[in-house]
Amino acid sequence: MKQIAILIITASILASCKTTKKSEVNQSNSLTLNHSIMNLKEHATKFLTAVATYDDKTVATFLPENHVQHNPNLKDGKQPFVDFMSVLKENQVKLSPVRLFQDGNYIITQAIADNAQPFGAEKMVIFDIWKFDNAGKLVEHWDCMQANTPPNSSGRTLTDGSTEVVDIEKTGENKKIIGEFITKATQATKPEDLGLLINTYFNPEFKQHNPGAGDGINGMFEGFQNGGLGFSFTKLHQVFGEGNFVLTVSEGTNFGTPSAFYDLFRLEDGKIVEHWDIIQDIPENSANTNTMFNFPQQ
Repeated sequence: MKQIAILIITASILASCKTTKKSEVNQSNSLTLNHSIMNLKEHATKFLTAVATYDDKTVATFLPENHVQHNPNLKDGKQPFVDFMSVLKENQVKLSPVRLFQDGNYIITQAIADNAQPFGAEKMVIFDIWKFDNAGKLVEHWDCMQANTPPNSSGRTLTDGSTEVVDIEKTGENKKIIGEFITKATQATKPEDLGLLINTYFNPEFKQHNPGAGDGINGMFEGFQNGGLGFSFTKLHQVFGEGNFVLTVSEGTNFGTPSAFYDLFRLEDGKIVEHWDIIQDIPENSANTNTMFNFPQQ
């Protein structure tokens, strides 16, 4: 059960993750739902609140029988997801919402999990990607989690920092910029190659939340010198974004171990000004055959 990562979000998540009014009129990031469901973020929050309160009956109403699961510790289908509520309740897992944004019919969430010993540590940081259909059913789910770490050399944690979604009209542009950066990073074979990319795509004074590096380009390079270039991207699987926030899901190795990488970027004026990431080992065996990736075309 070490790497089971089902994110629980309380009803306060929308209040804690501010979105500007621009998103209300941005049709590319809105989904027309049946059954009088007017807002996907609000609809998703109702589901996540049910998970947070271990309300298995309400959770069941959101799930189709053919629910597709990418968490390697859960089987496909409705019932395995519903049955997992008892595990959450037994351990009194508590989550604190951090960020939420939407890309079409995908909801992306980030949270801190306490009482998370069944997942491998007292406190875990989790990214979840939830795909809803036009009837409001949760049809597919991906996640990635990592044990929480102490603040880095700049005093930043894995989750603190900006949360406000702005610049909705720049969503497409920002996703393209980050997609290009990660694609080129998969082709970087030496630290100096990655260093050139960082100089090109990052604001020199960017805020860094990776535990092994500090703020700014100098802080990033110091991290490389102290810990070496232990990671390598081999494939970019998907790019999600809303306004100034862009999340990438990549595959690669971390000190030789096959790993999933979730990187969250905040952009201003076409440059990366803040970065968060977590890494999870890809297990040899999985309860389903979907892999931790395998995203449909958006």
